[in-house]
Amino acid sequence: MKKPIRYFVVINLFLWMFLYGVCPVSASELQSEEETQEVTAVSESDDYSLKNPPVLLDGKEISYQFVDSTYPTNVQVITTKRNRTLKTVSEGTYMTLKNGSWVIESQVWTEPANTTHQITYTNTSGISLPIPNRDYKVSVTFQNSGKSSYQAAVWDERGIQTKNKTVNPGKTVTVTATVSVIDGNLKLFFIPKTNAYVPENGWANVQVSGISIETITAKTQSAIPTIHIAGDSTAHTRTADVYPREGWGQEFYQCFNNGKLLSVKERWDTQELTSYAEYKTSTLVIKNWAYSGESSSSYWRKGRFDNILNDANPGDYVLVQLGHNDSASSKIEVYSTESEYRENLVTFAKACQTRGIQCIFMSCTPRCVFSGAKLAPTLPTYKSAMRSAASKAGVPFVDINKAIVNYMNTLGKSATQSYYMILKAGQYSNYPFGYHDRSHLNQTGAKKIAQITAVTLKESGVFPAKISSHITAADDYYSDVTLTISQVKVTKTTVKKTTKKAAKKKKNQVRYKVSWKKQNKAKQYVVYQYVESRGTYKKIASTKNNYYTLKKGTTKKQASKIKIKAILNRYY
Repeated sequence: MKKPIRYFVVINLFLWMFLYGVCPVSASELQSEEETQEVTAVSESDDYSLKNPPVLLDGKEISYQFVDSTYPTNVQVITTKRNRTLKTVSEGTYMTLKNGSWVIESQVWTEPANTTHQITYTNTSGISLPIPNRDYKVSVTFQNSGKSSYQAAVWDERGIQTKNKTVNPGKTVTVTATVSVIDGNLKLFFIPKTNAYVPENGWANVQVSGISIETITAKTQSAIPTIHIAGDSTAHTRTADVYPREGWGQEFYQCFNNGKLLSVKERWDTQELTSYAEYKTSTLVIKNWAYSGESSSSYWRKGRFDNILNDANPGDYVLVQLGHNDSASSKIEVYSTESEYRENLVTFAKACQTRGIQCIFMSCTPRCVFSGAKLAPTLPTYKSAMRSAASKAGVPFVDINKAIVNYMNTLGKSATQSYYMILKAGQYSNYPFGYHDRSHLNQTGAKKIAQITAVTLKESGVFPAKISSHITAADDYYSDVTLTISQVKVTKTTVKKTTKKAAKKKKNQVRYKVSWKKQNKAKQYVVYQYVESRGTYKKIASTKNNYYTLKKGTTKKQASKIKIKAILNRYY
């Protein structure tokens, strides 16, 4: 058919349809199934619908806003330009409507190429949903009305939350993710997978036909609390193939209930995002989520911290010890400026607080780096940022780094090095040629750091009695000396009133004073009193003096049942 004739026929056909009210109609209802299941065929009609796909919260449609996420045009892994801009807009810049679905044209690329230190950038549009701070199950249905398959994932405002799923032509796929909302707003993005290393090659489309959000029922407090560890390689549970390398989180259970375990469970996910090692005792559970190479940024962006929130119950504890990798400016995918680090930590704390979980910040395990003959503090500026974040968020900060450094400096350089992966050739079969690693711990070091961590947490008062009372044997790791009653002198003493007004109301009080001979190198003395009803000794005080005045009402008999422990080589 010649072109003029073909155009004439087409124009007359549309005129006839318009005059007689005939228009093509395509009605196709899409039903989402389980994640990974492909369901109904998608219409290939080119008609455009004016109605956005439904967004349901617990079965009811809710309102939302569009939001754009953009990075600088030429990022080129310059750390000062890697932060994106999130902007609320009236319509998604990268979105169009087609058959009741969003067609999202995103620009996705990864920099730098050919290295493990990569970060993915996206210029895209999504939606912003004002919903309460809770945990939610989010289901997103992708459809494909094109002729080529594509892969897509669901992200929230921090980063990836689901694995990439393939959507074949003419099919739909529903993917799910559990997301924790902490700021009263959930931002969702729908990201295609590309292999581009430059922005101009990173364009790809996805289609979203529906979103369903379900509120996850709030959890109740468990009878046995769990201590969750959010850390990096210095705490990571290691496998036998790298022995003697261990993380302190691997040995932390040894400091509770004399190290008696009921069970050990390990889970290693293929993407390692839900990996953990669980140590269960009769009084508490320790769940070590620490993983090598992680930072506060990657914990949040990958959804690793979400996994802890989703697993934890009200009344649980989360120990956050991150910073080594945050400070690594050469590792673009984990690096955080001090400001970003502080912001990430505050976010962690808020996420825990809204769920009744106690968040505790701990400064980093020190590297084996010396300044002269003394072990040097590690990452002092990041420690200051963590202290500031703790103050802002209203959570405890425990200076583990200072405790370890002070203790190690009582031992000397050679003894300190024996705790790290500084190995001689032939010393261990896994390292026949030796090894020199000043950041990571060997098994002996992991045990020591776990013990110092447990004692420091106990004496900082961040744990209630139901937990701290089960921290056992930790004091015995410091060559302490227990003074017998024959070495303790008990005398009467008069406590004078400080004001005339107080003296008129009550006479000067007579109390019992216990004293003892100073012990060489003792930094601290702990006073224990025998409790008849328990049949055990109870700690009643700590002092740097070699004497202590017992409280009012203590009898001579009770005063004669005092035990003093002199703490030697302590980390105070």
